[in-house]
Amino acid sequence: MHLTAAVVFLFAVVYAGFSDLCSFRIPNWTCLAVLACFFPAAVASGWGITEMSINLGAGATTLGIGLVLFARGLIGGGDVKLLATISVWTGWGGLPAFLLVVAAFGGVLALALLAFRRLELSEGLSGLAWVGRLHSERRHIPYGVAIAAGAIAVIPRLAVLSPAAAWFAP
Repeated sequence: MHLTAAVVFLFAVVYAGFSDLCSFRIPNWTCLAVLACFFPAAVASGWGITEMSINLGAGATTLGIGLVLFARGLIGGGDVKLLATISVWTGWGGLPAFLLVVAAFGGVLALALLAFRRLELSEGLSGLAWVGRLHSERRHIPYGVAIAAGAIAVIPRLAVLSPAAAWFAP
């Protein structure tokens, strides 16, 4: 069960990041999949309602703070949902490390996009709609890419996946 939950988790966050990169949208189903597969993993780990509730509290708090940032136009709605659902997996103990890794990947992504957007695109690349959109967009960053990278980086440390973590350890 742990391995299945981990694979679904990875697939959903990778798809969310890729979708954000290509369309500036994170599908709701990816966030729902991340959240839904937390529960069987927690049960398989022997977690009770208390442990699950604590992790849900971390996700709810992240969602609340994210909604404030979204209302102020500082972050996208899909980014908020993805951060919140992954925060359920990290819980309070892993949340600071996860957010720090996401911020680091986000900084690298922002710098890479600044450089990319200064380049002149070749005919072949400019013909790809998603590349052209990514190149011409000046205000938005597909932050789902950084969120997905952060999730992938912390998956070996997720307490809820401790029996399966060896599969993902470097």
